[in-house]
Amino acid sequence: MFKTTAVARREGSGKTVFMVAASEMELFASEQCANAGDSAPLTSPETLLSAHPGYAGENWLVTGGAGFLGSNFILSARAERSARIFNLDKLAETGNMASLDSLHDDQDHVFIRGDIRNRILVERLLHEYMPSAVIHFAVESPSDHSFLSPDAFVQTNVLGTFSVLEEVRLYWESMEGEKRKRFRFLHVSSPEVYGPLGPEDPPRSETAPYQPAGVFAASKAACDHLVRAYHRTSGLPVLIANSTCCYGPFQFPYAPIPRIILNALEGKEIPLLGGEGACRDWIAVEDCCHALRTILDRGRPGETYHISNGTDVSDRDIIRMIGEILDSLRPDSSHRPHGSRTVAYGTQSAMYPRYSLDGERIRRELGWMPRETLLSGLNRTVRWYLENTWWIDAVRSGEYHDWSGRHHVERQTGAD
Repeated sequence: MFKTTAVARREGSGKTVFMVAASEMELFASEQCANAGDSAPLTSPETLLSAHPGYAGENWLVTGGAGFLGSNFILSARAERSARIFNLDKLAETGNMASLDSLHDDQDHVFIRGDIRNRILVERLLHEYMPSAVIHFAVESPSDHSFLSPDAFVQTNVLGTFSVLEEVRLYWESMEGEKRKRFRFLHVSSPEVYGPLGPEDPPRSETAPYQPAGVFAASKAACDHLVRAYHRTSGLPVLIANSTCCYGPFQFPYAPIPRIILNALEGKEIPLLGGEGACRDWIAVEDCCHALRTILDRGRPGETYHISNGTDVSDRDIIRMIGEILDSLRPDSSHRPHGSRTVAYGTQSAMYPRYSLDGERIRRELGWMPRETLLSGLNRTVRWYLENTWWIDAVRSGEYHDWSGRHHVERQTGAD
């Protein structure tokens, strides 16, 4: 048996979040206690999670929902009231709950802190909340120092994906009728599985051979093969999505677009990370999230869909466009003209190579089209970074790692 005791601390917002740790299991359930005083009774996780017995929408389990793409997907889905979200994330280096702070009063977003390799936890979430879809973002992402610990790519990306797939398969096989027919598993992959492209190479199609050039890319390729194998051997209704380079709100400062914005804003050198002549295809994260929901709604099980703007743009043109946007938004800045301090780092071209995908299939078969032009998307992104310096400062200082500690109420569990 487990004994559970509550430890309560309410912040000024009145938000209360519970943690239940049972063996390897950590379960967070969030509740907004609007205008509640310290004497207000705590709501148990069991009461909270059954607070909407008449909820008419779908339940989705999202893994890695505190990362850049995952958090944007959840924000977009909740804005459209697409589904009730159960968000499983272990809050590793790029997991940032501050990105989801706007959902603090949304009881249809439930955050669960845990590792996707914990099959006991994944099994419990599937059978208790009975999602109609699992959207799998959880990934150990590459960063400037990720080459120091490549084993994390295998542990999280390969073994973690296997753990999720096996529990999802068992869950799906236990379903019946229309629920089983409608269930989907959407795996979010990477363009890096196809390998880097040369300057004159055409964009990769969904049938292109895999040629991963690094451990991260190889781990994602392994995930894709596992996902397809589960479809072929057990009939699990899977979908795979590969997206070209995303940019937008809540992207960490070391990523290319935020780095250009912030360096230009602060008068620092702006690196051409791919070297002279580097080009790549960019897509606004809002468009990517819309494409993912389109694939989830209309995609054929077992198929792969590429998400792409379809236009390669040179790094120099990206820097010029961002500089011009900053010039118009910050006309009194001492660093005008923004974007003028460009420095070529050709030796890093292997670290930031060109990836480009052919996105014709999703347009032709599913009717998806990007809503943002590159200029409109960059404009929205630059404005977001100018208006959300609190988020940038928290990431740069590492303070975002403490976000959970300040905004969660712990429930400690022991055993008899």
